[in-house]
Amino acid sequence: MLNFINGLRSLILALLCISGGILYSQTSTAPQQGDIRLKLGLPYINSISLHPANTSRKSQTGWVGLEGGFEYQYADRSFIALEYSLNGTAEFLGLMDRAGDIDHLVSQSLNLTDNQNLYPFSIGYGLSFAINRWLVIRKFVPDYFSESEILENKASRNLGLITNFYYQVNSTFNIGLIYRAYLFKFNPDTPLDYEHVATLDFMWRFCL
Repeated sequence: MLNFINGLRSLILALLCISGGILYSQTSTAPQQGDIRLKLGLPYINSISLHPANTSRKSQTGWVGLEGGFEYQYADRSFIALEYSLNGTAEFLGLMDRAGDIDHLVSQSLNLTDNQNLYPFSIGYGLSFAINRWLVIRKFVPDYFSESEILENKASRNLGLITNFYYQVNSTFNIGLIYRAYLFKFNPDTPLDYEHVATLDFMWRFCL
């Protein structure tokens, strides 16, 4: 998991370069019923609060993430979206490399939302299924790409609600806030247990 998070750095830079080239090739048109759109996002800042089994609550704010999915415009002002999102809490802004035992919180989610266009804004709500994970990673030298060992790895499967709010900057680029509140765990010992993921999201939409 740590190597995967590190590898996202290069992928994020590549996505920014690619989307920058595509950004201005899209004409700015109002959404039309029947439109299908590809969405790619970089959930750059994440605030995550988890309650792993048999331990205290863990909360962190950090960076790194990736999301992708599709949208279908079923009415002039309404669309549904299905997306996968990976949210993590690496060291904030990626500026602090250090050795020792380091907590990481990671959430992988599948989200289904109903959304309304209120140009230049959009707002959505729906359901989210997530695998939320708490990791403790021992790093032997202060370098992200150094040898490491996983000391703790606890995951839970969760069901909850999601809401989002986006501002459309131009024809493809959007900035938004996403909040996922998980209320139910697929665990017979603690079926009701609150966890959440809040995200500042950079997102691109491309008509297909």
